[in-house]
Amino acid sequence: MKLAQLKVNGALVNAFIERWRPETHTFHLKCGEATITLQDVSVLLGISVDGRPDAVDGNSLLLSWLTSQFANIHDFTGNQKGLESFACAWILRFIGGVMFVDKSSRRMPKTVPMRYLQFLRDLRECSTYAWGAALLGNLYREMCIATDYNAKSIGDFTLLIQLWAWERCPMLAPSYIPPQQQNAPLAYRWLRGELHHIGNDNLLEFRHKLDVMKRDEFVWVPYSGHVEMNLSQPDRVMRQFGMQQPIPDPVMQPNNIHDLTLNGKEGRNWMRLMQPALNE
Repeated sequence: MKLAQLKVNGALVNAFIERWRPETHTFHLKCGEATITLQDVSVLLGISVDGRPDAVDGNSLLLSWLTSQFANIHDFTGNQKGLESFACAWILRFIGGVMFVDKSSRRMPKTVPMRYLQFLRDLRECSTYAWGAALLGNLYREMCIATDYNAKSIGDFTLLIQLWAWERCPMLAPSYIPPQQQNAPLAYRWLRGELHHIGNDNLLEFRHKLDVMKRDEFVWVPYSGHVEMNLSQPDRVMRQFGMQQPIPDPVMQPNNIHDLTLNGKEGRNWMRLMQPALNE
């Protein structure tokens, strides 16, 4: 939630969106293919990427109502039911205001889909879901939509693109890179001090820097020495895991994946419909 205080450099984000390829879900850079992986989500944000997938549907809830009704945790002290309700409200604000921000939430009034309530019925179960994987999948989808010539904006947690770029491309990061903080997600270090200005916001300059970037100017394995992960490794971006890049396999994805929406599909079992992709 605190990371949401960081300013998003729109020019930097747009420069990478321009290089996003929906057919492979990778950024095509001069120095090679790269993408935001589950490892990036886990290390940068500290959000679980391993666990159960979800199946969702429903309407929306005003974030302003959640804020007004659950403004102070001390109002619920000594009331277990009240504390659980406060926790649910806080998580919903985090989901709708940070993790899964859609384009409509950029306008007032901001909302969070009520479909997420089903995951909060039992708070002990809440941490068993792969929230980070859902976050990354949703960001992939938003970037694919944003590559359409008619798209005017992008939703979701675009700050992750910026955080990823700062770790992978030092030439694009602020001049001072703070040290990692112990017992905190890696991205938390950017909260040190006050980043009133996030550096250059000139899209043309970012385009030029990406166009001339050399292979050794991209940090393929930025987390070595900081963390050891045991996550599945996408075969198109093996260099990001310290491995040699072979010729990748043909792209596997469900037919018309970019045309699928939740609109008018109440009651659909998405786990069953997307089972081939989940198995992959």
